[in-house]
Amino acid sequence: MAGRAVTAPGQVRIASFAAPGLDGAMVARPRLLDLVDRHAQVLVITAPSGFGKTVLAQQILDTGTTPSAWVPVDVLDDDRVSIWWAIIKALRSLCPDIDDEAELALLEGPRSKRFLAILLERLASRVRDGVVVLDALPADSPVLDGLASLIERCGPGMRWIITAHQMPALPLSRWRALGLVSEITDDELRFDDQEADALAATIDSSVAGSHVASLNEVVGGWPLALHLGLVAVDRSGDPLGALRSIEVRAPELLDDLLDQVLAALPADLSTAAAALAIGEVVHPDLAQALLGDTAGRVIAELRRRRLLRPGSASRADTVELHPLLRALLQRRLRWEDPARFDELHRRAADLARGRTEFHVAYRHLMAVGDAAAANALVMEPALAMANSGDRRGVMQLIESMPPPVEIDDAGFALDLAHAAFFAGSAFDAQAWCARAQAIGALDGGSIELRYHSARALLALMDGHLTAAQRHVDAFVELRQVAVSTGPVEQRFPTIAARLALIGRDLESARAWVDRARVMDQPDVVRAVNVAGLESWLDTRTGRLSSALERLSRVLEVIDQRSMRPHHGAFDAIVSSAWARFGAGDLAGAAELSDAAREDAAALGSDWHRVRAGLVSAKVRSIMHGPAAALAQIRDVRISLTHPASDLARHLDVIEAQALVHVGRTALAVDVAASAADTPRLRLVLASAALAEGRLDDLEVHLAADATWPLPDRLEAMVLRAAAQPGRLGVPMMLAALDEAALSGWVSPFLGHGGRVDDILLGLRPERLPAALTAALRVRNPGSAPARGKVEALTARERTILQLLPTHLSYVEIGERLFVSVNTVKSNLKSIYRKLNVSNRSEAVETAQSVGLL
Repeated sequence: MAGRAVTAPGQVRIASFAAPGLDGAMVARPRLLDLVDRHAQVLVITAPSGFGKTVLAQQILDTGTTPSAWVPVDVLDDDRVSIWWAIIKALRSLCPDIDDEAELALLEGPRSKRFLAILLERLASRVRDGVVVLDALPADSPVLDGLASLIERCGPGMRWIITAHQMPALPLSRWRALGLVSEITDDELRFDDQEADALAATIDSSVAGSHVASLNEVVGGWPLALHLGLVAVDRSGDPLGALRSIEVRAPELLDDLLDQVLAALPADLSTAAAALAIGEVVHPDLAQALLGDTAGRVIAELRRRRLLRPGSASRADTVELHPLLRALLQRRLRWEDPARFDELHRRAADLARGRTEFHVAYRHLMAVGDAAAANALVMEPALAMANSGDRRGVMQLIESMPPPVEIDDAGFALDLAHAAFFAGSAFDAQAWCARAQAIGALDGGSIELRYHSARALLALMDGHLTAAQRHVDAFVELRQVAVSTGPVEQRFPTIAARLALIGRDLESARAWVDRARVMDQPDVVRAVNVAGLESWLDTRTGRLSSALERLSRVLEVIDQRSMRPHHGAFDAIVSSAWARFGAGDLAGAAELSDAAREDAAALGSDWHRVRAGLVSAKVRSIMHGPAAALAQIRDVRISLTHPASDLARHLDVIEAQALVHVGRTALAVDVAASAADTPRLRLVLASAALAEGRLDDLEVHLAADATWPLPDRLEAMVLRAAAQPGRLGVPMMLAALDEAALSGWVSPFLGHGGRVDDILLGLRPERLPAALTAALRVRNPGSAPARGKVEALTARERTILQLLPTHLSYVEIGERLFVSVNTVKSNLKSIYRKLNVSNRSEAVETAQSVGLL
């Protein structure tokens, strides 16, 4: 029942976990309500099972008007993360203006108390009146120390009700002295004769009067034992004899009473009840699947015998067995007929799968030990939807799952972590990973492989490249001894390849791309994800024509399948933007970089924001000048969740290069100081040395260029040519042009301004590739042909046009103008037609040339 909001008479109950609905057969107990000290900040209710602790807590809430939240600790694993996650969520439901910093701190360091300090700081100025119920809190729970601090410091407006089988290790003596705590134990919870009579009347028992009092005395006022005893006596045929045979014993009494209840059932009805015990809550479809055409008759008869009770307050057609009776029936069925036990659970799993209740199907499959089938429930549909770009479908799949604290299998939790990532929720993915770690089943096998795969992916998306590499290394080491053929692990080479490519470790990148190519992957993954990575590697290693040819096919697949936004498609789009830029197709690169920025806004991770920002800044630097690049980088930095990550430092190189070209070389060198030592950094430092006339330093920075990838070697030749006085640099520039002509590279000649542009523009036109000539015209707008008059724009089109020079995505433009993204795109088509252009950058340039901007 987790997550189901409950509305009680006279109050609004806010719940991170909702209190279970009261059974209509529950006995009102005003005597106990009178014992509750409503002024005490903490009420502790302790008693063994079956004494009505939970019912009393519910009745206390239902007779008040204070908003409340219910945390069923008994359904949580007894670990710090699970319980604290639920408590924080409950407090946030009562104080919705509290942010999620405490939850994030909990996931980042579950053994630290930093999350508690954050939570107390947030609560200090925001707590309003509320009640938090901690139901079935273990006496030695690992959260007790922190819980005591929270209760004492959260303020008197927040009251707590704690139910427990034994007195929890809280500072009750101090609380008693301070008047903070009120206590109710099993002595008060035992039924008196009046309450026993009320129970007998409520369940319509044939036992009455002194016999009820006698039975209540025998069971010592134990409410649950009295209930079961009344049913057993009713069905015995010899009420007096049954009463005499029931003796007060330890917990075996419950099984004895249950045995007597079951012994009174006809064999066929007992068998049917055992089948129904397969389901926690039984709805008509499940009853039909388990019992066939006899389902209706069996349920009616079990209801008549008062062995079934309403199963869900939200569905009147559901029923359930008492949990103790259900557990006994399941134990017997597993022992006496294991084949039928297996068959019934598989029937229930098939039905739940068909109803997309995957967490229910999972529980049934795990009950029969079929972990492989259970763990395939999420990943197969999630990956299929992710492959097609159906992020909404993956999100709906995730939303159908229970919260992390209700999952007790690490493999399933890790499947959900990957699915949450594909749905676009990195926070949920982190929570599922934390849950898997808390379960503690990372045993050096396939589950641990899946864990490192998930952690590497999430660290990569957050921009923590060093952490991602640690998980890649752990995966590789473990893979030598662990066997894994799951769909998640088959995707791992694409994760490792991304990491190697962004770090320019081309040898490792080639190895991982080769592994991704030969592994068993769906067609769309091969055609988009793997092909995009191959193209990225081609571009990195200088094989530009191969990259362009391959990426052209990838973009066709993306367009045909309408895959955007999509993680694999994003990588391909960014690679295409870089490849087009490398070939000097500035208009194509600008259009693709705009698409990448739009998709990055939707996909939402730092990985996407930085990579789209890098190519966009580079293209803008050439088309609109270094100031535009600096503005783009500033906007990207502002948007980052982790602005100090390893990945974010990649922005330093682009920023430093732009600073060099606006004459701020000293600042450029300072900015570049934190960047990794790569050929790109060396080229930026060489550009700064050239700008300041430090030619010896230029040679020092370019000393290792013979080992660099082709585009970097070409740029080193361009800088050396520019460093020569007068016309002495022309031969080296011509040599660079000749080498570039063999592969189609143009970008190494762009963006240097001044001396480089002068040398290039001074050459005979036929010595320059057409793409370079066109790019130089963009860089030197005076050489570009003037455009004629354009058709008049509408008011809406003019408004959108004014926002095109900004760094807003189409989604962000729509939000700013309070229109849909489709409206923005339809107006853009009209703007492009009227301006006779094909993309956003050309539209800005043309609008500026004709005075519209």
